[in-house]
Parts: sequence; C-alpha cells; structure tokens
Amino acid sequence: MKFVPFAKILSVFFSSSPDIRRTLRAVIDVCIAAASYLLAMNLRLGAAAFENLPQLFTQVVSFAGVCAATFSLQGSSLLSWRFTSPQTIFPMVRSIIVAVAAFEVLWFLVARLDSVPRSVPIIACFILICLMAGCRLLYSVISETGLPDGRNPSAVNPEASALLVYGATIESDALLRSLQSSAGGVYVVVGIIDDDPAARDRRIRGVNVLGTTRDIAKVIKTLARQGEVPGRLVVPDRGLTAQQLTGIVTAAAVSGLRVVRLPNTPALLQQADRSFDFEPIRVEELLGREPHRLALGSIAALVRSKSIIVTGGGGSIGAELCRKLLEREPAKLVVIDNSEFNLFKIGRELGPLASAGVLQLTLASVRDKDTIRAIFQTHKPDLVFHAAAYKHVPLVELNPAEGILTNLIGTTHVADAAAEVGAAAMIMVSTDKAVKPSSVMGLSKRFAEMYCQSLDFGAQADVKQTRFLVVRFGNVLGSSGSVVPLFEQQIREGGPVTITHPEMTRYFMTIREAVELVLQASAYGCGNIRSRGAILVLDMGSPVSIFDLACRMIALAGFRPDIDIAIRSIGIRDGEKLHEELFDDNEKQEQTDMPGVRLARSRVRNPEYMANMKMNILKLFETGQSRAVVAMLHTLLAAEE
Repeated sequence: MKFVPFAKILSVFFSSSPDIRRTLRAVIDVCIAAASYLLAMNLRLGAAAFENLPQLFTQVVSFAGVCAATFSLQGSSLLSWRFTSPQTIFPMVRSIIVAVAAFEVLWFLVARLDSVPRSVPIIACFILICLMAGCRLLYSVISETGLPDGRNPSAVNPEASALLVYGATIESDALLRSLQSSAGGVYVVVGIIDDDPAARDRRIRGVNVLGTTRDIAKVIKTLARQGEVPGRLVVPDRGLTAQQLTGIVTAAAVSGLRVVRLPNTPALLQQADRSFDFEPIRVEELLGREPHRLALGSIAALVRSKSIIVTGGGGSIGAELCRKLLEREPAKLVVIDNSEFNLFKIGRELGPLASAGVLQLTLASVRDKDTIRAIFQTHKPDLVFHAAAYKHVPLVELNPAEGILTNLIGTTHVADAAAEVGAAAMIMVSTDKAVKPSSVMGLSKRFAEMYCQSLDFGAQADVKQTRFLVVRFGNVLGSSGSVVPLFEQQIREGGPVTITHPEMTRYFMTIREAVELVLQASAYGCGNIRSRGAILVLDMGSPVSIFDLACRMIALAGFRPDIDIAIRSIGIRDGEKLHEELFDDNEKQEQTDMPGVRLARSRVRNPEYMANMKMNILKLFETGQSRAVVAMLHTLLAAEE
C-alpha cells in the first residue's frame, strides 16, 4: 500500500508557514468534529440516521460550528501538534467537553433536542477526543521519525557532529527529542552514558545506554569501528554534584571528550527553531562549594535609596559590586576607577539599566587625597565600598612603592574622606594575603586593615559615627589576578600549563559568591555593634590544590592532563606562600548568626598611632625610601605578634 498521497498532505505541515499551519489545524479540527457527529449518529441509529439529510446536515454544521467557536476561544487549535503531550492533550479534552455541552444547550434551546438521541453527544465526545488526540500523536511521531514514504523532515545531516549524552533522564529525553526534530540538524546522539545500574540496556527515542563513565573508553572504540566518533559528552542534568561532575569530566578527558551542557534544557520542548548551542562546564562547578543562604532583606535595606560610592568599580570585584548594588535601587551609585577603559566598560554595561542621574562615573585615583576628598564632599555617600587595590603579588613585589601607595595610602584617603562626610559605613575589601604577610601586597593590605580597624574601634563611644568594616576573603575565580584566565589561555595555546608548586593550595570562590557575601557581611556589620574593630571573614570552604585545579581545567577542555597538555612547575615566586590562611594565630575566631561570615578579633591600635604611622610612611616616600617603608611595615606587624 502506498502512502505517498498521505505523505504529501502531511508535508504541507512541515514546509508551510506558521500561519498556514495554524489555519490547517483549525480546519482539520472542524472536519474531525463533523465526522465525529456523523459517526456517533450512525453508531446510535444506523441507517435511520440518514433518512432526513437536511436535518442531519443542520445538526452536523451546528455541532462543527460550536466546536470551532469553542476551540478558538480556548486556544486548543493553537497548540503545536509536534509537541503533543499530556500538557497539551488535557486542554484539548477540556475544550471538547465544553463544546459538546454547549451544543447540547444550544440544541435544547432551539429544538428541545428533538431528533437527537441523548447518547449521541456523549458518543460524539469520545469519538472526537480519540480522533483529535490520534491526529496529534500521529503528527508528532511522523515529525520525529519521518514520513511513511521514507522522507524525513528531520533527516540527519551527513556532516552532523556525533554526541554522547550523560544520563537516561527526562532532561536527556528533551534533548533527544529536540535534536531529532531539528531539520538538517548539526548534532546527532549516538549513545547514552549512565552510572545507574538500572539504566543498563535502556533505550530513549531509539538511542541505547552504552555503559557507565568507566566504560567511556570502550564505548568510544566501539563507536569508532562504526564510523561514529563523538567529540562531546553532553550533560543535560544540572542537579549533579561537584563530585559527580568531576568524575564525568575526568573519565571523558581520557578519551578526548569535552564535557558540555545546555543553557536551558526545559526550554527545548518549546523552541520552534531548535537553534541552541552548548556551553562549557565552568571550573567553579567542580569545586564542590555549597551555596550560602543570603539575607536578601537586610542587603536590600542596606542599599535601597542610599548614596553609594564604589572605588575600583571597573575591576572584577568592583564591577560585580556595582551590578548587585544597582539591582537594589540605590539613590545614587558613584563608580570611581583610575582605568579609563574599565570605567567606560562598566558604564556602558550599567548605563542602560540605571535610572536617570543614578549612575555617576568618575575617573580618579584613590592615591589623590584632594580629588577623593572633593568627590566625597560632592556626593555625600551613605555607604562606601572600597575595592580599589593592586592584587598581583609578584608585580607588587617588583613595584613596592606603587602597591603601598595604592593599597595602603589610598585606603587611608578613602577612610578619612568617608569619616569627614559622615558616611554610615565604609567597607574595605581585603584579602587572605594580609594574614602572616610574606609579600608587599600582603603587608600593604594588612596595614590598611589595621587602619580601618582602629577607626572603627575608636568610634565605639558614638554609635552615630562612621562604621569601618573590613571583609577578608581568598582568591576569586576569574578575577584579574586569578590563575584561571592564565590557565585558559595556556590550554588554548596547547600548553604547557604552568604552576608555581605542585603542593600549592589556595582558597577560591566565584566573583558572584564573593560579592554577595561582601554585601551580606556589610549588612551584618552595619547592624551589629559587636563587630566593632573585628574583621569579617568570609567562609571560603576548603583550600583547593592549584595542581588539581589545572588538571580539572585541562579535562574540561577535553584534554588529558600531562599527556595532551603538559603541566610544568616553575617554582614559587617572590612574595608567594605555599598555603594561604584566613586567620592569624593571634586572632580570635568567632561565629556569627549570619551564614558564611565569621569574625576575627585581634589587638586594635588607637587611631592616633595609626595616623602617625601613615605620616611616617609618607615622609619616607617623599625621600624615595620605599624599601624603608617595607621594613617599617614588617616591624609594625612583628610587634603585633
């Protein structure tokens, strides 16, 4: 039996415009309604149903007309046939029931249901449900598997890239359905990997589960013999743990597979054009950090309707601070940066999102005391977030004067200006390099911490005076001083990836998480008088091996560590430590009732002492004795121990 005529009719759906398809669907539904009524009459009355053709014609037209009106009002004919599912069938059934009930009411009002047996509308209802659902299911199957004459609108492109998919799950089913429905698609799934023993020999939409992550190498060899060598392993499920993801990435890298995911798997079933792409797994997803619960209410109350200054607002931390602050509707957000390019970039990003007059861009250096003072006098900030700093340890070690002038002197300028205008709080962004500092960068940040601590503790008698909060945390993934961009570049260039020492560890968190916790710590500090003079330390989790980080990033790129991409140790550079710490030995740790935030308490110098130290440092700089400044800072910190 030939199905070519039927196939040609169906092909109209695949090739016509959306408007034409919607019209055809409505016409078919009306025709099915008319046929259902005729069939119901025939089943109920037999040949007697056709004795009075004019009357039967009137009933059929009335029934079809009521159905057409009901389907149009309830939108059941607008639902796509290709994506037929319980979610689309149930609204259709509801529309049919409403239409049949409306017909019975209409015919009762017109003719008291004369010549229409009471059971006919009920029979017609069941027939209509079966026929309409059947047509939709048939179309859905044909759209995915091909027309009966062998023509497949979603035929695989001979040049399509082969993929493996992880997990015999609902998300994988959505992906497979989308790819198989995509005409001339550029991807084809050749197998599924699943670590669940119950998934063995399972099949989803014609694609077999071929093994577990331990079997990937064997699966690749088998597929290669069939001429289907996958280049990527897609992970649609976003609920996997960091440990599971790491295992998948490591196993896939052994066979040269790159692990990727979809931007938004649930949306696949609703996409008409199937134009999507894969995105890489981010390295932070493999670190295993649990997200902290944020006190959103206290953060919003801290920021809303306030005048805020952010120094270093064009840098990685400062820019994210500006984004988060702008979301919480400040009255004014003044962004200060000494980099013209960074300031322009953040201004171009945030400008369209800010109301008129809210965003102010100011090109200035925190080292310029008079300029900073003038800016603060002009804008009278309620809050000051001080993120401006030089953070690259080896570079600051080579240029100690620049690091100290920016990180130390610049911080004192910002703190003094905040106190002068009566800001509610100044929040300094600090670093774990300030703990037992072995570098000029760490020394400068520790002195800046001490300066802010002294101002905060010295004002404890007056609750209305400016709070000076210090927020300390470790490395930030993806920031300008992070190893992640360097590793990414080295991997793109084919290696080697350079690490300083195979046993080196660092604390890591994402830029987003760091900034959210900075805001949370700020809200806690401003609202808790117990935190005066203490340092707010963010919970960084466990330290991460730099060697392991390099291995994971190489595996994420689909390469084998130390085989495809070499890892080379170049030795610890000046100022670097093998391991960083978040607390000094002489600091007392305290828990807070704010998740992700702890307190570090230590001896606090009085403001007069710190002001004198600042003046001595400036005098030494005036005579060009930058090394003497470093020695002075070492002496100062040694006295703290």
